[in-house]
Amino acid sequence: MVDLEKHMKKGLVERPTGAILAFADYTSKMPNMIKFTVGEPDFNTPEHIKKAAEKSIEDNHSHYAPSNGTLGLRKAASNFLAKKYDQHYDPETEIVATNGVTESIYDMLTAVLNPGDVMVIPTPIFPV
Repeated sequence: MVDLEKHMKKGLVERPTGAILAFADYTSKMPNMIKFTVGEPDFNTPEHIKKAAEKSIEDNHSHYAPSNGTLGLRKAASNFLAKKYDQHYDPETEIVATNGVTESIYDMLTAVLNPGDVMVIPTPIFPV
């Protein structure tokens, strides 16, 4: 097996674990802890989701999706919000799917802030 570390940038190999991952590891050792750290579920992927993923690959749905999410996903989100919360949004113009909350917050802030704007960030905050 090739020793990849000898081919990597020295500083990268010596880089310590990120603070959020270290904190998640630390809290994992606490009994009766409900963690809201890295978003890692405490259960395996359900079988129906695994099968849907396999079918999606077989149907060649393995390419980049639109940057705002597929229309099917946005429609499902719209239907969920309508049924659960009686909130109605147009999936074509009012719903965006992102790769997680960090991307969503970044997208929202870059859409409304301009150079020179001042923003107050309360703490504690989610470390990235």
